[in-house]
Amino acid sequence: RDLGDVEDDLVFDRPAFLKKLNKFFEAKGLSADWDTLDDAEDELLINSLSMMMDFDAEEKQALLEAPCLSTRRETLVTLIEYTLRGGLDGDMMQ
Repeated sequence: RDLGDVEDDLVFDRPAFLKKLNKFFEAKGLSADWDTLDDAEDELLINSLSMMMDFDAEEKQALLEAPCLSTRRETLVTLIEYTLRGGLDGDMMQ
């Protein structure tokens, strides 16, 4: 894709995503500058989180290979939900 074009995710429910992200950060004991996250454009937010979040190599590869922003966001949400549900060990994170 042309690096000058901004990708849009027309079905992105940003408030629901940020709420889920907040739960993830709380469960992991992480902090964030929520004003900056609120102000970031969708593409910057999703791509930055995809790079910075603590996922294993296969999960990062899935994010990297996502063909578009909406698929990357869907993958990111799935990984966040999976982690909150306890991942492989099944212990639900609070």
